[in-house]
Amino acid sequence: MGICIKRLLMVIPALVLLAASLTYGANKEGILSMAGWWERQSVVKALGLTYEQITRIQEICNKDNKKTRELKAELKRQNVELSKLVDDDILDDAKISEKADKVVLILAAVEKADIMRRVAAIRELSVEQKKKLKELAR
Repeated sequence: MGICIKRLLMVIPALVLLAASLTYGANKEGILSMAGWWERQSVVKALGLTYEQITRIQEICNKDNKKTRELKAELKRQNVELSKLVDDDILDDAKISEKADKVVLILAAVEKADIMRRVAAIRELSVEQKKKLKELAR
């Protein structure tokens, strides 16, 4: 029984990541569902994006991607620590629960950073460009 529980607890981080990504991916609609839209030539043309707009959007994304990379690195560290707790001969439910909470909080921060990056990119559009982007997202 102990080995079975250990195996189950070892896959928890992967399951949490999978659930979060599936939930987030399933809930994205409209403009937020269009990752990297400013890099698609057809969208750039349809919206009439200027070089300056594209440059500002890319700068936003590059800056925020650094934050996301840092969060993902922290997530990896926390998952390693969680795995070590699960690998212990004596399982400490309180420590495992605490570490799992940290993992979930970091996952939420990664998703929030992604959403806010997309919102910042959309903010660079004119009202008319945003309307056109909404139409393209349908």
